[in-house]
Order: sequence, then structure tokens, then C-alpha cells
Amino acid sequence: MADATGTGTGTGTAGAGAAAAAAVPERVSAAAAQAALGRAVDARREITTGQSLVVGVLFAGGGWGLLALIAAYADDVSPFGWVHSILHVVAFGLFFFGFYGAVLAVRGLLVGNRVHYLYEGGLVNRRRSSVRVVRWAEAESLTPVHDTRQGEEGKLRGYRLRGRGGVEIPIPLQIKDGRDAFVDRIVASLRQAGCTRIG
Repeated sequence: MADATGTGTGTGTAGAGAAAAAAVPERVSAAAAQAALGRAVDARREITTGQSLVVGVLFAGGGWGLLALIAAYADDVSPFGWVHSILHVVAFGLFFFGFYGAVLAVRGLLVGNRVHYLYEGGLVNRRRSSVRVVRWAEAESLTPVHDTRQGEEGKLRGYRLRGRGGVEIPIPLQIKDGRDAFVDRIVASLRQAGCTRIG
């Protein structure tokens, strides 16, 4: 049984989601109308390409900038002292801090903006210029997605909604006050529509 609790972060609120639903792009509105989804009730916007780029550049620039300063300072430090050992450890951490920022920026470019629009009759996912639609009446399953990274194995990271014709929409988990209200609404809509494969 789906339980929208776990680890995750999110900045959206119910009010913000309702406001976003009121500003639905024309491409999304057209797809929802064609599928007869009814009224838009909520929306969830993941981190945007611009946000990923800004955060990534700040991380990369900050980490590698400090690394360059440490490298310049290390020339005046004895390689046999304890200060040099500490600087070596700090430099190692700053390198990976900057590397994480670069990865975040590149990922933002590759993934693009992703927004989920929750309608009375289904879910619309918009990524860049593509739009995917799953009607509740045609939903086949909602399955959990668990983390596979070392040290994070098994943690719930989101769900995958599968519709007729092999359409799949990934839904990242965003926890606030111990729950993910957006996923809870999806689960309730699926149950009301008679979907039994809810993980």
C-alpha cells in the first residue's frame, strides 16, 4: 500500500500548488482538455533548469575557487607539518564539492524543467516541450521507486505512475510535515477510480 512518507525535500505548499495550477501552460491545457481531465486542482514544480545552473555554478565556483586559494597558500607551508595535512584533507573535500556543483548544473541542462499538473481526472507531466498524460480511469499502477545509491539503499525516493500504452510519469517524493500531500491526492484519486496496483 502506498505511503507517501519518507525522505525528501520540497518547497511547495498547498497554496503555491493551487496558484501554479491556475497558471497552466496552453500546451498542458490542450492535452488535459483532449483527455477530458476536468479542472486543474494542484501543481508541483521541481527544481528548474535555471535554479540547477545557479546552484551548480555557485557550488562549483565556490569549491574550486577556495581550492585554488588553498593550493596557492600550500606553497608556503611545510609539507611535513600538521597544517599541510589538514589543508590536504580540506582541498580534497572542496574538489568534490565543486564537482558536485558541476554535476548539478549539467543535470539541470539535461533533465530540463519538470512540472506535474494534477487534474480531477488525471495527471499531466510537462518536461521541456513534451507532455505526458495519464487518466485515472486508465492508470495501470503506481509503484514505489527506491534509492540504489550506496549508503542510501532502500529509501523511498518517489513513485512511478504507469498508464495505458506504456506511458510512465516519475513522481519524486517531497515530504512536508511527515507527508507528501501531492502523492496522497494521487493515491486517493487512483483508488476512487478503481486502480488496485498501488505499491
